[in-house]
Amino acid sequence: TSNYKQIGGSFIIKSVGSVKDHTLDIDVDNYKNGHFGSPSTKKINSKAMNQKFIYVFFLLIMISIIKAIPYQFYKRATQFTGCSDFPSPTFTMSVSPDPIITGGFNTFTFSGTLPFDVAKDSSAEFSVTFLGSDGKILDYPHRTLICDITGSNCPINQGTTFTLSWGVLAPKDPATTIQVQVKKDSKTSIMCVNGVNS
Repeated sequence: TSNYKQIGGSFIIKSVGSVKDHTLDIDVDNYKNGHFGSPSTKKINSKAMNQKFIYVFFLLIMISIIKAIPYQFYKRATQFTGCSDFPSPTFTMSVSPDPIITGGFNTFTFSGTLPFDVAKDSSAEFSVTFLGSDGKILDYPHRTLICDITGSNCPINQGTTFTLSWGVLAPKDPATTIQVQVKKDSKTSIMCVNGVNS
């Protein structure tokens, strides 16, 4: 024989036999909704999925950090020195950010004096050239008239100290050397410095 009674959302069915009683707990709400899976099993599966997601998330972060470490060790300040076969430069050169961003804009700052006068209509140039490990030019030489640079305040008298900053788009390929020249005109280079990673 079987007896049953309802407690909350469940039926307790008790079957009385000659050997022993059998009790079956049926969740009526889940039965009506067609949910036959165990709620505790669903919670376990959900927890496992969350743990997997967290594991993958931290794994991706660690991979990014590991990839960035060699680059951080490689990053070194750029040192500018005079080019061979040129007189000692009467100016200093710096670049920001340093090291340069490949494929991005970088600001070159020139500070010092020039050994010649620069008139307002002067053809004096400022050029930046990126060279690869094979010595070949990457992309093309970047050139501008000194008086076209914002803040140049031409005319500039010989021996007058001044500072100029000019933004240049670096090539996507990394440069081994950055050569900066000051030219009296498009053909006559007066001073030159090479920038390399120290």
